Amino acid sequence: MKTLKRGSYLFLFLTVIFLFFSSVAVKGETIKALSFGTSSVGSAFYTMSVVIANVLTKYSGISVTVEPVGGSDATVRGIGAKKVDMGMLNASSAVDAYFGRGAFAKTGKIPLAIIAQGQDSLRQIVARSDAGISSIKDLTGKKIIARRKALPEMEKILLVLLEAYGVDKKRVTILETAETNEAIEALKVGTADAAMIPAGVPASFLLDLAQSTKVTFLSLPEDKLKIVYERLGEAFHTGIIPPNTYRGQNYEVKTPAMASVIAVHANLPEEVIYRITKTLFEHHDEIKAGHAGGKDWNLKKTLEHPPLPFHPGAIRYFKEVGAWGKK
Repeated sequence: MKTLKRGSYLFLFLTVIFLFFSSVAVKGETIKALSFGTSSVGSAFYTMSVVIANVLTKYSGISVTVEPVGGSDATVRGIGAKKVDMGMLNASSAVDAYFGRGAFAKTGKIPLAIIAQGQDSLRQIVARSDAGISSIKDLTGKKIIARRKALPEMEKILLVLLEAYGVDKKRVTILETAETNEAIEALKVGTADAAMIPAGVPASFLLDLAQSTKVTFLSLPEDKLKIVYERLGEAFHTGIIPPNTYRGQNYEVKTPAMASVIAVHANLPEEVIYRITKTLFEHHDEIKAGHAGGKDWNLKKTLEHPPLPFHPGAIRYFKEVGAWGKK
């Protein structure tokens, strides 16, 4: 009787364990909807996110809904709080959140993993042509929008540039906006002389701005850009706006930039992220056709110098297609 009783308990224990892990697997495989956090409506991140979300919804069997949460820091906080499942954000915010530094020093580390890297997100300075600003030196006595709670690196970049050019920051009025659309409107109506605009290339709102308002895009020399990178870290590099991207911009523009990443909460099931990653790269042509920046969301760029660890589901796909060992 004792032997039988022990056997019964062992059988019951193993059954419970089997059912538990089976339910976890089923739960991971039956997620039918994910929320995709991104920047404000009309931004390059928003339009790119919509294109990607539509492709994921169409082919992965998972409904992916875009949520404009207002910037990379806000997006990554949303992922940490599980208000959104995944998001498009810049590398600087992702790195700071992962290591719990910068804007995340008080709140602590956020469990992120990435699945892809794509187009560069530039921090370009755009000025009204009638403001007479062709260099950072010309910002003395002028009003520039370069402060946003969700994107603290904007003001940091400006302050480094002002110092590099020997401009007294007390003689520059730095304005704050909550989103890019506000900055664009301020440039249109003249309540600001210049603005640092976070965007990819091309950006729809900058195309619109250049059509309605004469603007100048400030190009920065390499020696000044190097100072920015030395001060602000490895997430930054030089971004390029090719000549004639925008009306009246017939010259190449060099400006601080960082890679864009699609990050997810590290605890999302491997099977779900595998399906999302597989769909993203196997339907790259459709993403490329849907947005000018779509061409950069490819496997080669994704595996070049990733700023954070990849999610196991993404790694599974990379190994499946023989790309993981080539990174």
